[in-house]
Amino acid sequence: MIESISKKTTAYSTIGESVPPVPEGHRSVLALNIGESRTANFVRELERRGFLVTNLNTVNWKDIFVHLLRFVQALIRSDFVLCGTMIPFQIPWMLLARLLRRPCIVDCPMDLTEFPFPTARHWRWYVALTLKCADLVLTIRSRAYLVSKLGLNRRNVMFVESCPDQTQIEQGLLATPRFHASPGSFLICCSGGHAQHSLERFMPIFEALIQLVPKAELLLIANPATQFAIECQRYAQNAGFSERVHVFPVIKPVQDFYATIAQCDMCVATLGNDSVQGRHEFRMELLEVGLLGKAVVTAATPALIEHGLSSGRELLYIDPSDPRGSALKIAEFAGKPEALRQLGGNLRDRVVREFSLRQAVDEILESVAPRNAGLRKKC
Repeated sequence: MIESISKKTTAYSTIGESVPPVPEGHRSVLALNIGESRTANFVRELERRGFLVTNLNTVNWKDIFVHLLRFVQALIRSDFVLCGTMIPFQIPWMLLARLLRRPCIVDCPMDLTEFPFPTARHWRWYVALTLKCADLVLTIRSRAYLVSKLGLNRRNVMFVESCPDQTQIEQGLLATPRFHASPGSFLICCSGGHAQHSLERFMPIFEALIQLVPKAELLLIANPATQFAIECQRYAQNAGFSERVHVFPVIKPVQDFYATIAQCDMCVATLGNDSVQGRHEFRMELLEVGLLGKAVVTAATPALIEHGLSSGRELLYIDPSDPRGSALKIAEFAGKPEALRQLGGNLRDRVVREFSLRQAVDEILESVAPRNAGLRKKC
């Protein structure tokens, strides 16, 4: 849910509108196919710094011809292009940006060649071509293997971690939560339900936890049609504790989601699996929950370990194959409210210190500047 942003919620102007001239002293950026929440965070931070943002979404080949003139007008007015990954339809736009000597940045925090994305050979070729058309590719350190896997030029790859938008999250604390737990309950939240997170593996753990924490409740936030939501509800029904499981569809606007999460005592980030996505993904939602100061329980995936997050300090690592042992670890913190708050506080401190949106955008702009200057001199 947090990992993607709806086109309908985009606050900045679209390419379908007239492209206004850029006032003197301002800078401009063309945002192309912004789909990941982390990329949308970068765009909002650029807007706060006075950048004028023109947004373009292209979902088929027809869009290339229909919006060509407006795209060129916006491109000429822009200092650079920040792209998502609408493959393969954005490749012509990227080539045109390079032809007009505007730096083109692609934000790619996921491995688009692995499930749940297509795995066919021609799709992998499309992904590689898209990233090679960029002047700069942004990804996260746990995806460093993409450089060799796709044959990318290491000098054109920059590791920028996902960074929550603190301003947006703080606004969420003023919003209305969609769910309130029973007084005295211990509320745990599982959100998203994407296959690579394997959150359905939490159900046996929660069943064991009920025996240790009698007032434990579970909040599931996901599309009810997902396999995750269906399996979790079926498990709870068969095991006889469905009254403790509360299922909500994806909560929008996102501020209401944050307000709802703020009611929870603990959140589950991922329970891992053997897929490439499961091992190497570093969820934005984990960082957003951390910024809320909430304790996070998770499996010890390679991505989390690589980012230096340790059990008992910023996170609570559990073993999904040992439901009873995992439940005991959670119950220990549930019985020590101060330790629970400290765990969430430590994660929040780490997120503020090392996953700053402002610092990330500083690094992006610093990297774009020489490319922009060099290309503009050739114009």
